This record gives sequence, C-alpha cells and structure tokens, in this order.
Amino acid sequence: TVQVKDGTIPMSRLDDAVARVLRVKQRLGLFEAGKPSSRALSGRYELLGAPEHRAIAREAVRKSLVMLKNTGVLPLRPTAHILVAGDGADDIARQSGGWTLSWQGTGLTNAQFPGATSLWRGIEQSVAKAGGSAELAPDGDYKQRPDAAIVIFGETPYAEFQGDIPSLQLRPELRRPFATMRRLKAAGIPVVAVMITGRPLYVNEALNQSDAFVTAWLPGSEGAGVADLLFAGADNMPAHDFRGRLPTAWPATARHGGATLFPLGYGLTYADGPQRWTDLPEDSLVADDGNGPGVYFDKGVPAASWSLTVSQIDRGDNLRVTTVPAVGLGGRAQITATDYGVQEGARQFAIAAGSEGATVEIGALDALDLSRETNGDVVLLATLRLDARPSAPVSMSMGCDNAECGRPIPVAEFSTLAPGQWQVMAVPLKCFAAAGADMTRITAPFRLETAGSLGFSLARVALGSAAEADTAVQCPR
Repeated sequence: TVQVKDGTIPMSRLDDAVARVLRVKQRLGLFEAGKPSSRALSGRYELLGAPEHRAIAREAVRKSLVMLKNTGVLPLRPTAHILVAGDGADDIARQSGGWTLSWQGTGLTNAQFPGATSLWRGIEQSVAKAGGSAELAPDGDYKQRPDAAIVIFGETPYAEFQGDIPSLQLRPELRRPFATMRRLKAAGIPVVAVMITGRPLYVNEALNQSDAFVTAWLPGSEGAGVADLLFAGADNMPAHDFRGRLPTAWPATARHGGATLFPLGYGLTYADGPQRWTDLPEDSLVADDGNGPGVYFDKGVPAASWSLTVSQIDRGDNLRVTTVPAVGLGGRAQITATDYGVQEGARQFAIAAGSEGATVEIGALDALDLSRETNGDVVLLATLRLDARPSAPVSMSMGCDNAECGRPIPVAEFSTLAPGQWQVMAVPLKCFAAAGADMTRITAPFRLETAGSLGFSLARVALGSAAEADTAVQCPR
C-alpha cells in the first residue's frame, strides 16, 4: 500500500494484477456460479475427507514424488524392521506447508488434521500390514538395530514473507538430520532420505549421506502415499513405480542462478535400476550460512554489530561480555562457555539473586523495524538449556532505542523446561507489540530478566517460525 501511494509501484501495475485475477475468475465461471451456499453439495460437510477423495489425494502423492538417487536400497522390504528418523517424520502440518489451518501453517498439531496420516504413520501401517515393524526415533537413537532407516527432513511451513530465504539452502537448524544420516550410514545401516519441501534446495550433504533420496514435496494429509512407493509388494517387486519429474532445475549450490545438479524433468524410476553415485562437493558457494538477517546470536556469540550484555534490571552495572569466563553484577553473575553443536557453542549464565535483579540482553546501536515481521506471525526463537530452576519469575522484553520498550512479558514456561535439555523456545513478536513495544525501533530483540537466582545456557537467538520451537510462550491476556 505504501509503495503504491508513494509512486514506487504505479497504479497501472496494480490494475493489471487485479485484472489478471478477475479474468481467471471469469473464465472459471465464478461470477455466474452464485453464492457458495447455493451450489450443489453445499453444507454436506460429511463428504469432506471421504474415502474416495482421500484415495485420489494419495494417488496424487504417489505420482508427485521424485526419486533423485537410488543405489539399490529401494524398494525396501516391508517385512523388515524400519527406523523412521528426522524431525519431519510425524508432523502433518509440516508436510502440508503454509495456507492450511493458519496463514503460515504453523502452530498446529496432528490432532487438528482429523483423518490425515503423517509420513511416519503411513510407513508404520505399511510395514505392520506386511508383518514387519517400524520404530520412530527422530534423533536416530534406535532401541532395536534396524534393517534400514528412513530419515525425513526438510523445510518447516511458510507462506509469503516467512518463506523468504537469502540463499537456496535450509536454515542450519533444519540440517540437523544430516548428522543423523551420517551416523546411521557409518553404522552400516542403509539410509533413505525423504525431503519435505516446497522448492528445490541445495542439499548435497544429504544426497551424499543417503543411499536413496526422494523428494516428497508437500504431500499434505495423505502421508501413506509416500510409503506406497518406498516399499515392495508381497513379491518383493515394486508395488508402484516413481512417475514424478522435477518441475524446475535442482541447484548444485546455494547460489541463486548458480549451476544445475539435476535438470528440469529429471527423475529416476525403479525401471532404471540401481544407479552409481559419485559424491558431490559440499561447498554451498555462498557467504551466508542460510540464517538470513534475523539472527542476533549464534554459536554462543553475538552476530556482527550486536552485543551481549549483563546488567541490573534498571540497566545499571552494565557488563558487555566479549570474552569468557566473565563476572558481572558485583560477582552475582558468572558467564562461561559451554558446548552446543560445536565446542563452546553457547554461553552459560549462573546468576545469584539480588535486589537489583539481573538482565541478559542482546542489543545493537542501530534500530530495527520489525513491524512487518510482527504482522507476518514471526516469532523470536531462543535455543537454550535450563541449568538451575529460577527462584523468582522470569520475564522477557525488548529494547527500543536503548530504552525500555513496553511491559515485560511473564515467561512462566521457563520454569517448566526440563533441566539439562536443550530446547527451542518461541515468543511471538505480537506478544511484545501487545505489551506496548514499538516494533519499528527495536535495538534489543532479546531481554531476559529476573529478580531471583537462575542458571541457563544460551546458544542462539533468531527470528523464525513457531514450527521450529519445542515450547511456545503464551501472550498475556
């Protein structure tokens, strides 16, 4: 709206875009079709999700899958013991993408998709029917050694804005299943990688670590359609063959407009037989690591132009933490290094109670305008570990031009975290806005404060999607 009003986008361009939409609606006969409530089958809600409809949707899933690699491990024997790993294995919202029950497709649970089947459930049902067994272990730590492993990974849901990425690669936290693949392969377990994604991305590491690689795109409610193609029939022959082909080229690097790895129209079939594989280079050829601009603290250190400080709640006795170990607040705050992902990839805070309280802040001199992100249902993600339970309430806030910025948000969820376990906690930006923060001039996107004692470790602070969180802070009412 602003760009139209200031002339950046001419009104003629807006008129042309609207006219295109209206022409399509006219060709579909929507203007003559009458109100939706007056049309045939209107109000017949019992027909939603009918078996015939689900069968067609499942068929569509089978026909859309694209196999990019198969050294001979596929199809799997349905009578085998199958490990299903990866953070996308049992998440119907994730396999459905954006614009589902919410704008970005986030903040949803499997229970909100009645009758739908996750990829894990589809696999479990398929092997159980044939006399095999399946085990779900997202981190790959199995109880019984599997005959093969299916690792399901990929993008989290997004619509416009949240889906914008600076380069053609997954964000670092979404690449964790790559290490699971590597570990399983090193143990001699055949690995099948299944990628959930709305677009081709640079994933050479996953292609190298897997024995077979299948792009599932966004299969939606009928996850069993994926299992239909991964497993053989009773005669150990493929029950269905792959028919999907790439709708666009698959990138060899994360660089926009870079080299192509697989061309438009590429896709293997079982009829092609096993294919030899030569390991791909694992250089993305881009300077960024896929984080994007909304990362303020990563691997235990502030991003460029950002600072980590510890102070009293009133900002007195301010200590900028540049090296560790460090001591602040007259000895009440001890800051040391701890491991997360990499050696010393996080900072550990041991804070003693005091009348002046304590604040851990990540801030900068230049203000950010986060109003667009706030409107886009973006959340603030903090990767942290509770080391010692707080003796007093914990709250979070933001800083505006290095001053107070709205009311602190109580974070009761902090006390419920399991001690010693790393988790990703999400705070919707809308919570800060509702508490009075001016989201157009944020200089400190992360301020955590308490008047009591507290022990915690912090590895990463960034903007992202609620789908990436283990726990979410509820906005005060």
